[in-house]
Amino acid sequence: MKKYLGLLVLLIGLPFLVGWSPPAGWNTALKIEETDGDPSGFMTKLQFPSGGLSVSGRTATYTGGGTITGDVTITKADPLLTLWNTQHENTDGGRQSQIIWKGEKTDGNVRQLGYITVSHDGAGDDYKGKMVFSLNDTDDADNALQPYLTLLSSGNFGVGLISGVVDALLHVEKSSATTNAAVEVARLTALSTGTAAAGFGPQLYFEAETATDGTMHEAGAISAQWTDATAATEDSYLSFHTVASSGLNERVRITSLGTLEYHNTGVTHGLTSLCPTNVFGQSAMLASDYGGHYILGISDDAARTGMHLRAVIGGTDPTDTIPSLILQGGKADGGTSYTALAAAETVLQINNYTTTLATFLGSGNLGLGTVTPAQKLHLYDATGGVWSVIQTDGTNVDPNFQLQSKTDGYIFKVDEDQSQRLLLYGANGVGTITASPILTTWEQDGDVAIGALSPDAVFHIERDAVNTNTPKAMFYISVTSTGTPAAGLGSEIQWELETAAGTPGNQEIVAELEVIATAVTGAAEAGAMIFKTMTGGAAATEKFRVGADNVSVSNAGFVTSYETVQAATEAGVAAVGKMTTFLVSDGDADNDEDTFSLADGVAGQIKYVVFKTDTDGADSVNITPANGSFTDILFDTPGEGATLMFDGTNWHVVSNNGGTIT
Repeated sequence: MKKYLGLLVLLIGLPFLVGWSPPAGWNTALKIEETDGDPSGFMTKLQFPSGGLSVSGRTATYTGGGTITGDVTITKADPLLTLWNTQHENTDGGRQSQIIWKGEKTDGNVRQLGYITVSHDGAGDDYKGKMVFSLNDTDDADNALQPYLTLLSSGNFGVGLISGVVDALLHVEKSSATTNAAVEVARLTALSTGTAAAGFGPQLYFEAETATDGTMHEAGAISAQWTDATAATEDSYLSFHTVASSGLNERVRITSLGTLEYHNTGVTHGLTSLCPTNVFGQSAMLASDYGGHYILGISDDAARTGMHLRAVIGGTDPTDTIPSLILQGGKADGGTSYTALAAAETVLQINNYTTTLATFLGSGNLGLGTVTPAQKLHLYDATGGVWSVIQTDGTNVDPNFQLQSKTDGYIFKVDEDQSQRLLLYGANGVGTITASPILTTWEQDGDVAIGALSPDAVFHIERDAVNTNTPKAMFYISVTSTGTPAAGLGSEIQWELETAAGTPGNQEIVAELEVIATAVTGAAEAGAMIFKTMTGGAAATEKFRVGADNVSVSNAGFVTSYETVQAATEAGVAAVGKMTTFLVSDGDADNDEDTFSLADGVAGQIKYVVFKTDTDGADSVNITPANGSFTDILFDTPGEGATLMFDGTNWHVVSNNGGTIT
């Protein structure tokens, strides 16, 4: 039940009730109500919940004020509505204020139709603002509408769903599912109040500030205009205008036939091709001061050739030695004729714009990537990526490449019917493969084999051992030093794996295998094989070692497999870095108990302690941990022992053989 604490006020003869009541979800509320036909019944007209405003208005008529149809009306000389966000947010989008429009469907559900958001622009401690207009495009949730218009403090204006930063004065972006056609982003439309005729169309002007008086003047224009404005037969052209002195004149025109025309003060100077798919073709003097000839061809389609040179022999059975097309170079002979170019002089070049691709010299040398070929075929690439491709076209047709001296050579062959293997054979003549065995084979998927036809792994070595009961050396790694060899000299193999996706992904060396010398003194040399793995993102560290005398496992650093410790004056230390500790009494004939201390290990560490030797025949030994779930373990007889485990805080007894646990 509502409870009111208020004052009944009569304004202009109408009963109003002003008071406070706690609606659901609100702590307090100020309400202004008026009677609705029944003096005892009130309708809320203006309500102030905590931090908000709710207005329930009706159409009302005021003398001299016209008809007020809105729910909220502010009437004064200079109306002003202020939205003040008091939060101190120096974040992009912070300090925001919104005006929200909502609508109700026939089923009674209410959603936001749109809102205008004004917020902070950037992350600085300043007053930069930005304005965003958002609309509901289908069934967007409240506060998740589409920001179709964005205005930044810089003046930059974004239209559409901008995927990045609004980085221009006008930034228009449209997303489309189209992948192979133009997407309409903007449209210029020209309408005539009369009858459209040839020459009519929209024009886009470009203006710029001049240097003399700082005024704005036309700098250029682009227009699309009719050559024929008749419906169903209309033709158009695209015109480009620039300014010379002060006048705006047409310079280039693209016609409806696809031809390109140059214009100068209205006079056409361009050459149009015979085929409408070729935009432009020009034949002109190369240079007015020294002559030469220049031929240019441009197409208007990415799938059309810019220039096509064709030569046809006028006969059905031409002479075999007569070419259809001759490109002939030469040089002046000092008189009125010409002669051949010298061996080092250039006959022909093929360029990609200003980059020379191929060069033919007078000697017949051909250079690809070089303008000074030193051999009949000279391949050059400054980046080191020189490629030469030999390709066949046919089933089971194997391409071959031969390196041949006068008598011997090698032949590289791609075995097309066997997974594209590359084979290396010996050769004793041009095109003649010897019966020598295959030296190397590569599979198309990257597998490599030496001595085998079909690799079973990325790297496969196969060789006849000849003997049946002795190993065959298959892989030999030799390391030498230019200095004086010392312990630690060796070699390693590293395994690198991708640990995070990307282009490229994150690559880490997760494991290493090292073989090193641990002693280099003559006749006393020794070695070790070390296995390293990565832990916790750090560089790979040693985890397992096969040494000259023992096997070591990493645990709390470097752990040797065992140690033998003898007490001295009834005391000793069991190394925490050893997996097994053999305890030996002190042997001082005191027939007393010898105590061995044990420091804390690392979480999960396992350690074995064994009473190995009673030196004087009457001693006992105990193991006393720095921290443990027990005080000590006493061993009276050699052979007794226990297995301990450290949990990160205490040592615990996992198993016990004969010991007395305190």
